[in-house]
Amino acid sequence: KVFETSAAALDLTLSFAMNDSEVKDLGEGNASLIESGFGIEHRVGYPVGSWFHHRVVSATYDSNINVMRQSMMCDNGQGGTVACFGDPANPNTITAPRNFIGRSIPKYEGSISPTLTFLERFRLTGMVDFKLDHYKWDHNERVRCSLFNVCRENMFPDEYDAVTIAGYRHGDRFGAEYIQDASFAKLREISLAYTVPPAFAERLGASRASIVLAARNLHTWTKWEGMEPEAMFLGGGRGGFGSLEQNNIPQLTSFVTTFNISF
Repeated sequence: KVFETSAAALDLTLSFAMNDSEVKDLGEGNASLIESGFGIEHRVGYPVGSWFHHRVVSATYDSNINVMRQSMMCDNGQGGTVACFGDPANPNTITAPRNFIGRSIPKYEGSISPTLTFLERFRLTGMVDFKLDHYKWDHNERVRCSLFNVCRENMFPDEYDAVTIAGYRHGDRFGAEYIQDASFAKLREISLAYTVPPAFAERLGASRASIVLAARNLHTWTKWEGMEPEAMFLGGGRGGFGSLEQNNIPQLTSFVTTFNISF
């Protein structure tokens, strides 16, 4: 309880959890990593089910606004760059390493829920919950921009950085373009409850009655550029780790009125 007076009282409920991990050993025959698909790897020294992918850091266009493959430079994982396609004998083979982008499972999550009781019969409650420090794959973006080529970047590449276009034009081979920070906090609910005076409840033949007005999913704070940071379409490698957003409807704001009657 935060404070209490004869006219009002404020209670505050907090929850917090941390989930951390590190792969120590993958067993015989798996020296350093096991791939799970779509960039999810179990790699020694990193959290379980982390995102790894090739990351383009620089590229240039030719006179026709096409990315020149020989100009593409990738992150070498050591603070520098290396040619993305570095083998002249195999020009379609990516030789740059896959680098750690982030964990797929939230490291931190929790909620904050205050309750204000006032004028004897009113109770105002809210809840904000959050999940932080994790990444997910925006598969809607990949489908639009890399498979069907129907996003604006395909039509007007000159309006965008060549690094983005280089990633899009190589499908999921440079998947870092689709893997984004999915940390979020949501104003999950605000509700106002009114406890009906006993005399009125008795007229209904009830021992008590209340009315609750609630609004849910009012706002989301996030850097996620897709439709819904909580959406999950199967997962990395079609299951297990690494959520994907695809064909998911965002959570809708809703307003609910509830009548509670006890007999």
